[in-house]
Amino acid sequence: MVKAIATLIVPIDWFKKQNGRVKFTIITLLLIAALVFFAIASLLILAAFRLTYRHWVISAGFFVLLLLFAAFSCGLIACLLMYTKRFRVLIRTAGTIALLATVGCGCFWGCFISIFYTASIEEQMVERDGTKMLAEVSSFLDVDVYYYDYKNWFVRSDKYRIHEWYGDGGYNPLKHELMPEPITVTYFDENGNRIGGAGQ
Repeated sequence: MVKAIATLIVPIDWFKKQNGRVKFTIITLLLIAALVFFAIASLLILAAFRLTYRHWVISAGFFVLLLLFAAFSCGLIACLLMYTKRFRVLIRTAGTIALLATVGCGCFWGCFISIFYTASIEEQMVERDGTKMLAEVSSFLDVDVYYYDYKNWFVRSDKYRIHEWYGDGGYNPLKHELMPEPITVTYFDENGNRIGGAGQ
């Protein structure tokens, strides 16, 4: 398993060497740290301009982070197998089981959250009152549509300008040929303050 994943990133002959395993583990750890630092720093910078990443960018970043975490864990297991000192069998076995359990649990919940987050929200370009906007449809329990100021393929405004509620979930009202009327509609300014609404 470790070798199979490693061949996707580095040559197997290099990975077989002890220093190769250590370098591989350190490189993946540095990549994880760099990705997390870039994500936090860029989010703070975007927030200063009242922007944030679009849904698909966050989903892609989370998926890449999950892959790097799995690769780093495999590197740790490979390094653990190099241990040749006292109680090596016990340490190797216990360490490998603990790491595999951690990786399995992390990957399961990571995949579950990633799939749920990706599947529960749909993005769609729309036009409201002559203005190009980005609509995010959340239809897991209730159907909610949030309209944001469109910026580009990667970012949108951090505050939604319009919120529509359609009641029970399970469908995307924007994809219906005869688009149903929302039960409630609420309007907000660029600071997120309510400025009007209609419905119940």
